[in-house]
Amino acid sequence: HIEKLSDIPCEVQRLFRVTTELRADDDVPEDCSEITLVQRSPEQAHWLHKVLAVPAELRNAPENMQADSEVVLAAVTQQGRMLHYASAELQDDAQVVLAAVQHEGSALEFAGPDHRSNRNMVLKAVKQNGLALRYATGGLFSDPEIVSAAIHENGAALQFASHALQSDVVTVLAAVQQCGCAWRFAQGDARDDRRVILAAVAHDVSATSLLPPRVQTDLEVMLTALKVPQDVIDRASHVQPQDIEDATALDEAISIVTGEKATLDLMARRA
Repeated sequence: HIEKLSDIPCEVQRLFRVTTELRADDDVPEDCSEITLVQRSPEQAHWLHKVLAVPAELRNAPENMQADSEVVLAAVTQQGRMLHYASAELQDDAQVVLAAVQHEGSALEFAGPDHRSNRNMVLKAVKQNGLALRYATGGLFSDPEIVSAAIHENGAALQFASHALQSDVVTVLAAVQQCGCAWRFAQGDARDDRRVILAAVAHDVSATSLLPPRVQTDLEVMLTALKVPQDVIDRASHVQPQDIEDATALDEAISIVTGEKATLDLMARRA
């Protein structure tokens, strides 16, 4: 409608209702007197078209287009890490950074220093990608809420948490329940906590290969890794080699494990 009235192609139009810019999917009022039309430059229209089609084209854009908020926003809302190619000024722009990290949390790597130490911005980033915790500054890797959000998205984010939280049983338990192999990042008492170990191998049998040999041969740990029913584990856990007086009892314990030979072979290959 406006293109017909103005003879200006849609791709170079910017429409404002008072001070608010209309988006492509917004309805344009019948009364065009409420609308202000601003025409984009041919260069801006060209690069906007390119990054809308291929966000990675931002890396090839001239500096003035990498400093153009509309062009950069068009790129980072589709591919957050294109923030890397935005101007320093736009890497410090809250709207641009937020758009980037909400699409790809790891785009936090290219955000300005103030945003990497901004609690709300980091929280948005780690909720999208827990591993974005590695780019947090200002001691935010010690913030329980931020670390909790990160490990719930990706348990391996535990590696970027503070030593205190890596030693916290509740935190580590949450991490291994999301990613069994996160056990390798546990510290202190949390590393030896039986609840943590059992939760880790229950989630991922390959976590067994990370455990100390004495734990790998623990019958309850092995049976939990193999996802043997809990009632069987409870019965088998009472069978201890030092208490066995005849071969029958020993055979009972061994048969529970060897009955899942295929899984045991998988564990051996991953060890």
